[in-house]
Amino acid sequence: MSACSSIALRPLSAVILLALSPTSFGASFTIKDGETVTTQQTLNDNETGTIETGGELSTSGVIAIDAPGDNVNIETNGSITTSGDNAYGIYSRGNNATISNSGNIIGSGKDAVRIVSTGDYATINNSGNISTTSGDNANGIYSIGTDATINNSGSIFTSGIYAYGIRSLGGTINNSGSISTSGAGSYGILSGGNNTTNNSGSISTTGENADGINSNGTDAAINNSGSISTTGERADGIRSTGDNATINNSGLISATGPDSLAISGDLSSDRNTTVNLLSGSQIIGGIDLGQNGSDNDTVNIYSGSASANLSILNTENINLFTPGVVVGDTARAQVITLDPTGESTRGVALAGMTSSIHNVIGQRMAQTTPLKQVQLASLELSPGMYFEEHKPVAWAQVFGGRFDRDAEGGAIAYDHHHVGVNFGYEWDISGHRSGLMGGVVRSKTDTQTASFETEADNYYIGVYANRKTHGLNITGSLIAGYGDHENDRLVVDNLNGFETAKSDFDSWFISPGITLGSAFSVNDRLELRPSVSVNYSMAWLDGYRESGTTNSNLSVDDRKAKALTARAQLAAAYQFDEASEFEFRVGLNSRHTDDDDTKVSIAGSQFKFATAGDESVTGGFAGATLRVADNNNLSLVADIEFGGDRDENYAAGSVSLEYVF
Repeated sequence: MSACSSIALRPLSAVILLALSPTSFGASFTIKDGETVTTQQTLNDNETGTIETGGELSTSGVIAIDAPGDNVNIETNGSITTSGDNAYGIYSRGNNATISNSGNIIGSGKDAVRIVSTGDYATINNSGNISTTSGDNANGIYSIGTDATINNSGSIFTSGIYAYGIRSLGGTINNSGSISTSGAGSYGILSGGNNTTNNSGSISTTGENADGINSNGTDAAINNSGSISTTGERADGIRSTGDNATINNSGLISATGPDSLAISGDLSSDRNTTVNLLSGSQIIGGIDLGQNGSDNDTVNIYSGSASANLSILNTENINLFTPGVVVGDTARAQVITLDPTGESTRGVALAGMTSSIHNVIGQRMAQTTPLKQVQLASLELSPGMYFEEHKPVAWAQVFGGRFDRDAEGGAIAYDHHHVGVNFGYEWDISGHRSGLMGGVVRSKTDTQTASFETEADNYYIGVYANRKTHGLNITGSLIAGYGDHENDRLVVDNLNGFETAKSDFDSWFISPGITLGSAFSVNDRLELRPSVSVNYSMAWLDGYRESGTTNSNLSVDDRKAKALTARAQLAAAYQFDEASEFEFRVGLNSRHTDDDDTKVSIAGSQFKFATAGDESVTGGFAGATLRVADNNNLSLVADIEFGGDRDENYAAGSVSLEYVF
């Protein structure tokens, strides 16, 4: 007997079971904690059935709860156990039923559906466990009426042929829990009519022809932000065979069995299906919407996802709203998309690294005169603003920081971390202070979804000078260096799975900076230090060729990354003694990046794209510095700073050791 014939006979089978079974005739009921009931329960109009936590309803060969009445309310926090063919757990036949399960509904037997509702306007909520251990056509939840709402935030498991997790002929299905089926033709969700199906949880199937979501209704809407996984032969992730359906995906759809598709349409009729691959979309398995040229199928691909290589068949319209290229025709197209986040971080990472180095020098030169007790009127120019000869100083510093930025535009949220070591030597020359420095910075930039990762080693040297004149503390610095970069780029190839494209490239950079500051004494221990600084950085990035993927290796041209940063701050320094001080500062940071477009070649095609995200960012910061000196010409300086705006934030710190000769 076919599945459809079996389904059609279920109401008749249920009536026969009801006629022959021992029945508790209509009345509201409550099964309390510790109580076990073994007879069928019946609910008529406006009645309520409750199974408390610890309560149990256990039947064999009969329907556990039969509810022919309208407006019934069934709530189970305990357990319902049935065995035998056609032995439903809950059978609601009236309109406006409300069924809620936060306990366990378990059973075995052919056609033994756990929850059945045949009336209109039903609401079914499962936050517990629904399981059919064996039995063909034994669905987890089956709703036949119109305008039903089914919510699953718990777990549903079925085993057997045509044992669907959820089946609905009209209404809305929301799954934020887990649905798992095992058996041929056992769809995770079977949706008919103009249903709306929303999956933010997980759906997995293992049987032949066991689709994750199968929808055959007109004007149906299918939204997936969770995961759908099928492993059986001819088991599609999402199959839509109704007219004018819309599929929106921002999650994972994986169909790995032979002759399976991630997304399929009606392969024999015109249906005009629309598929939107939104931010976060990952597709494993082909896309075939059917009937090339005779209907009007559309696939729209948006930014905000990992790079992808998609095989798309029988689709009349393919629209890219992300960097990429379409190769082929409507019958068979290869669509290559690129996550622009990796290349969009180059200028930001450059600015973060060079600003850290320039800020080191600016903080060092903010107070180069040995601290001494002063007795000046309020807000008079600090003695430290007049040049005084110093002995040479050698210094070493360890510094580091982290930076994270939210998703914005076409860019995925990403993090940037760096740690470095600085060495320097400074001395007096003709009334000003001069110095040499050098160091190395190790950095890592990656997205929070692992769509790309860049690790870089940057080596640099620099010079700086400080002069005090006309009440100003002027510091200029210039650094130049070389970078060695290693890239990993995630590619979701829908025919070959998850792959990693690898590449290496070199870069050269130069960055001048200037800081203008002053210092004013408030009393004999407190000093105010306003300052502003501007840094400009430019890097020349070599081109590169990727390797490591089947069909997705890119060739990227040379390009330049440029960044301008500005900073204004007010610091208050408190003198503990002649050798030690504590400084607290607040201020504003501003950054503007201007990177070249990235030019890409792949599969005989070329395209280019601009950086994604806001190129101009302004935010606040606060920081503190502690300087401690001893009598052996050694000084220890520790610094920490936090800052950001609504879309990004950072933290930075350093520890320096100085020796006066």
